Amino acid sequence: MIVLTRLNRTRFAVNPDLIERIQATPDTTLVMVDGATFVVAETMDAVIDAVVAFRSRVLTSALHGDHTTSAATAATPADTHAPVTDTPAPVADTHAAATTAADATADAADATTDATTATEGGDD
Repeated sequence: MIVLTRLNRTRFAVNPDLIERIQATPDTTLVMVDGATFVVAETMDAVIDAVVAFRSRVLTSALHGDHTTSAATAATPADTHAPVTDTPAPVADTHAAATTAADATADAADATTDATTATEGGDD
C-alpha cells in the first residue's frame, strides 16, 4: 500500500496495483480499475515515485526472504517455508542406480543362458 493525502489533508492508503491511470489536470487524480477516483495533494511524479518504491520493497523482500511487516501494513502469518540458501541441495546419483540394475539384469540373463546351454548339452 502507498499512503497519499487528499486535498482536505486526510491521509489514506491505496493499493498501487489497482491504479489504472494517474492524471494531473491540474490536481493529481488517481483513476482506479473499478472506476473510483481520488484527488490527491501529491504531484503525479510523487505518486509514481511512491508506486516504484512500493514495488521495489515488494521485490526486495521477495528476493531476500524478508517478510517483516511495518506499522502501515497488516500482520501476516509467519513464513513456514524453508529458508533460501546459496547452496544447492544434493542430487541423487540416478545413473549409478540405473547401471547397477542393468548389470543385475544382464547377470541374470547370462545365468539363464548358461543354465539352458548346460541342460541342452551344448558342450560337444
